[in-house]
Amino acid sequence: MFGIYSLVRYARRLHASRERARMERIFLDLPIELQRDIGWPEIRENAPTVLGQPAQCCSPAQ
Repeated sequence: MFGIYSLVRYARRLHASRERARMERIFLDLPIELQRDIGWPEIRENAPTVLGQPAQCCSPAQ
């Protein structure tokens, strides 16, 4: 049974990751003016994204 739960958890994580990447692509295809109106953060040159490495933006300040 342990194997089935692990596979289900992996499938859910994969699905969530693909949905985040899809949403990011949709927002990046919008014009800059709409991105700013929505509040989408500005794209920086070396900023991590969902498509690359996960961002560490929500870690508590040290």
